[in-house]
Amino acid sequence: DQGLLTRIKPGPGTLEVVEHSGAPATTLSGTQDLSKTFCRRVIAGGEVFGVHDVEAEGESRDPACETHGMQCYIGEKVLVDGELYGTACFMGASPRAAPFSEAEIALVRLLARCIGQKIDQNRAEEASPSRAVLQADRALLRRVEQVAGVGGWKIDLTTQDMSWTNEVYRIHEVPFDHPPDVEEGIQFYLPEARPRLRDALRQCREEGIPYDLELPFETAKGTRRWVRTRGERVVDENGTPVAVVGTLQDVTEWREMRERFREQRDLLLSINENVSEGIYRFRPGEGVVYANQALVDMFGYETADALKALDPEAMYADAGRHSELWQVAEQTAHQDTREVELQRKDGSTFPGRVTGTVVRDEGGGIAYIDGVITDLTERKEQQRELRLLQQVVEQIDEG
Repeated sequence: DQGLLTRIKPGPGTLEVVEHSGAPATTLSGTQDLSKTFCRRVIAGGEVFGVHDVEAEGESRDPACETHGMQCYIGEKVLVDGELYGTACFMGASPRAAPFSEAEIALVRLLARCIGQKIDQNRAEEASPSRAVLQADRALLRRVEQVAGVGGWKIDLTTQDMSWTNEVYRIHEVPFDHPPDVEEGIQFYLPEARPRLRDALRQCREEGIPYDLELPFETAKGTRRWVRTRGERVVDENGTPVAVVGTLQDVTEWREMRERFREQRDLLLSINENVSEGIYRFRPGEGVVYANQALVDMFGYETADALKALDPEAMYADAGRHSELWQVAEQTAHQDTREVELQRKDGSTFPGRVTGTVVRDEGGGIAYIDGVITDLTERKEQQRELRLLQQVVEQIDEG
């Protein structure tokens, strides 16, 4: 009358009908007490269990008959990944005329096995990403590789076969169907770089030492580049080395930018340390946060740290002048220049020109002031001597 697929939980001793066919599942439906079903006999034995006529076979007092009114039954265990899942069974409210044949028993056994395999397959498909998801992930990986200029590679330590991702092919400027080879790959590096790479790869393979190198490189089309290559060894669950995997990145532009930055930095440092003017950065609430050597010497201090530790007012002959200049800076759009009397560490004073460029934060407040201080002592002395000379000339003319 009915064909059922059940899910059995031996711990709590329950049976749940997962699927059914034939007559409505009224005889055995929902969740049942396993001990009151013939399915308990199936999982207890090692073979298909069948009863064609409960009265004739002396099974009429079994709880399955008393509870559910079964008159005939045949079932087999369903195993999923080697573990008990439930049963595939057939039952009826009327007895059969003849015992189950060998062919019928074999059919039930085969059906239970097929059901178990199908459930196992469905679980595996649900646990793994779909084809569409995998394709989307691969497309994203290719896009990331192109944007970042980073490709991946692998050397199988058993077969010595090498594999590349698309970006590695692009960096080498070879067709995507070009078969990668370890030794040929090394030949793309300039001669002076090959020994370093061979030694790093050998240590990685034999000793598990990872490497990270920047080396000169020439593509199949003769394009000179700099590449960053990294590699590390992979071992299996037993600790046996199985592969070396790594990345390859075109860092040509990055190296050029780094070199330009280094040149600009060296130029600025040279100017900063060799000009006679003092250069500073002043930040509200912190005071002087940067001072070049010329500024340190101008004020008579031993180190920049000693100068930066000062209250800025101590740098002026008239301490109030600092506050005045700060008020001017708050109202200045960009830059301002003033001549003030400054004070050295030893208390002596000197005339100076203070130029400050105001840099504001997003809120419009002063983030910091970059500026230059020029010692006007010699210029003032020259101006005084010039005035004296003019006076002498005027007196001679009058005489």
